[in-house]
Amino acid sequence: MCHGGTGIRFRVKIMKSVRIPVTKERLDKKFFDNIQVVESGCWEWQSVIANNGYGVLQVGKNTGPSHYHESAHRYSYRLHFGEFPREMHVLHKCDNKKCVNPDHLFLGTNLDNIKDKIAKKRHKVGEQVSNSKLTEDKVREICELRTLGLSYRRIAEIFESSETNVIRICKGKSWAHVSRKVQ
Repeated sequence: MCHGGTGIRFRVKIMKSVRIPVTKERLDKKFFDNIQVVESGCWEWQSVIANNGYGVLQVGKNTGPSHYHESAHRYSYRLHFGEFPREMHVLHKCDNKKCVNPDHLFLGTNLDNIKDKIAKKRHKVGEQVSNSKLTEDKVREICELRTLGLSYRRIAEIFESSETNVIRICKGKSWAHVSRKVQ
């Protein structure tokens, strides 16, 4: 018998810790138990969601050598299509980070992932980039100063930027959504 802080007696049954092996069948069941099919056809992950928005499959107990996490969409791809090289990315056709529908997933390289992000306009540009020192107004001013004949170097000094960055802005290589081509 144990005594709680409230003066209530209760029985505590001490159980021996039993290690239940993690089997593929158990993981597959856990995977399918955490899916909800939505109208778009996506199979949305309903369990743990990481800070980056992707679903996470927790494998094993919270402690111990067999414990690890795996992205749910990577697990889904492997479950449905087989093993793939670790360095490969599993990309989404649907752009839903919680989706684990194998019909919405495809393999690609890091470069493929970047190109996909740019093509779908999911990448940050200009002021959206957290460490950007410039604003769209400053970029327009840079282009205007170049049109007036100021050197790239002088413009870079004024805006505390690199000469290379100013050249790229004026040539439309960076901040292309704002700047115009200047010779």
